Amino acid sequence: MTDLQFKNKLLRDDAKYHVSILSFAGIKLIVPQSEILSIESIYELESNEDNDNNYIGVIYKQGIKLPVYCFSKSMDIYKSLPEDRFQCVVLQHENIMFSLLCYEISNAVISEIEFHNLPVCMNNKRIPLTHLCLYKDAENINKLGMVTSAVCLNEYINKLKRHSMKL
Repeated sequence: MTDLQFKNKLLRDDAKYHVSILSFAGIKLIVPQSEILSIESIYELESNEDNDNNYIGVIYKQGIKLPVYCFSKSMDIYKSLPEDRFQCVVLQHENIMFSLLCYEISNAVISEIEFHNLPVCMNNKRIPLTHLCLYKDAENINKLGMVTSAVCLNEYINKLKRHSMKL
């Protein structure tokens, strides 16, 4: 049995990793399932009347008003609700909590997975990724995954918001 060291966590080849796969605009991001607080219906979304806020609306979770963001296929933030999104995923890590509007959200348990550092051409902070991974899906087909986290997505959203304020 081989063991790999990954971000201070010991990964074993017989381990099972619980992840959520967020799909939007043809992009699929893998997020640790532990960072998914809930999945909410689009019907819970209150539209954003002020397009200057860089989010498409808000939902309420645990009595807190959370912004709902939505990415385009170029990973820009939509300011209006696209017609092909149906679910809000609420992400949380420590004191960070926000929501993303997705086309589809699925949970998976992956047992065969290899994490790889981002290649230099992708490690430019223009893409909210922490790693790439190779894994086998439920049909035992090899897939390439783009791994992110609530912290990474939050930093990316804040960077986009700061950039749009300068324009």
